[in-house]
Amino acid sequence: MPCDATSSQKLSLFATASNASTSARSFVLPRGCSVHDPATPRPTRARLALRARALAAVRSFFDAHGSLEVETPLLLRAPAPERHIVALPVPGAGFLAASPELQMKRLVADGSGPIHQLTRSFRGGELGRHHHPEFTMVEWYLPGAT
Repeated sequence: MPCDATSSQKLSLFATASNASTSARSFVLPRGCSVHDPATPRPTRARLALRARALAAVRSFFDAHGSLEVETPLLLRAPAPERHIVALPVPGAGFLAASPELQMKRLVADGSGPIHQLTRSFRGGELGRHHHPEFTMVEWYLPGAT
């Protein structure tokens, strides 16, 4: 089914969706339109710039509070033992990380001090309006905090 919106309507919808002060749920795509429609113009550079500023702000916050940024593996030999999370297998190689939690807890137990990580995470079985199998998350640990 073709999209019922004109190109200018589509651009307006995506400009609204990429506005940081606007909730992604505050607009409705016209009938037949898809967010992933390659014919739909999107302000990609503006979205990338917004994402870059947000990540820089998160990093700046943690740096200002004495946290060390770490990086843990994305490819694991075995999935994390979490019943509510479906790990994504990589045939012949292992599993994509659903969360950096276990590796970061090992660093904390080894005396790393305050640490944080901005990382890609991968989860299956959570597809839906508010879920995507690949996403960026921030995880942090402050040893000794209560």
